[in-house]
Amino acid sequence: MDFLEIENRKMKTDFDMSEPHSHDYYELYFLLEGSRAIFLQDKMFVLPPNTFCVIPPFCLHKTEGGPYKRININISSDLLKKEEIKFFSDCSKHFAMRLDGEYLPLTKGLLEEVSALKAMNSKDRKNYELAIVKTIFYFLQKQNLQPLPVASESPIKQESDPIVLKMVFYINENYQKEITLEKLCKQFFLSKATLCKRFKSVLRCSIMEYLFRVRLNKAKSLLSTTGKSIEEISFLCGFSSANYFSLVFKKEIGLSPLNYRKTR
Repeated sequence: MDFLEIENRKMKTDFDMSEPHSHDYYELYFLLEGSRAIFLQDKMFVLPPNTFCVIPPFCLHKTEGGPYKRININISSDLLKKEEIKFFSDCSKHFAMRLDGEYLPLTKGLLEEVSALKAMNSKDRKNYELAIVKTIFYFLQKQNLQPLPVASESPIKQESDPIVLKMVFYINENYQKEITLEKLCKQFFLSKATLCKRFKSVLRCSIMEYLFRVRLNKAKSLLSTTGKSIEEISFLCGFSSANYFSLVFKKEIGLSPLNYRKTR
């Protein structure tokens, strides 16, 4: 299903996303003013102005920090050419990159132009938006994109950040297996209370909530990109049974796994 959305947000106060989330389209995040910390999959980055992030489909992420201005291009893969998908796939290996060079002013101008089209009341608006977006993609590929280093901890300076990022990496690598708080306590040599407190202070959700979201994302990705059976997907994603998987999937998404697959 074709999907294109332009989001322009300017915050004059601190703003933290409540918890990690994901979606089934590409999010191209352009930070134009201010500084943000962004959590992507199992990595943390500190973004300065003029930064470009590629957030691929089904990638858990959240942002936090002070006042800022950003413009997002949200676009489904069926609106992208093969070479554009390859470009964004290559970019997503680094996630966050700095925009610079002679094409930076032009890129920022095009972002402002496509954002301004939201006020246009015309049936052709989507066509104009897509044309400008494609032009932005063209100039992005001509720029010298400098990958940003991965941050060892977020700007909120929680002493627990390194442990939390290790927990996130562990969950992302082992979500197919049975994961309990007791096992995590033994893995990271922390009490249950300390483990849960540290995790929630950084990601704003519980460990089990995060684990569920990882499993759900993997299931959505498999439903969208493979022909695997519901039973196989439930097993591959760490759910206890196909029936339980179907029940919680429908409760969370509003569609059964089979009906969700039909909408892709």
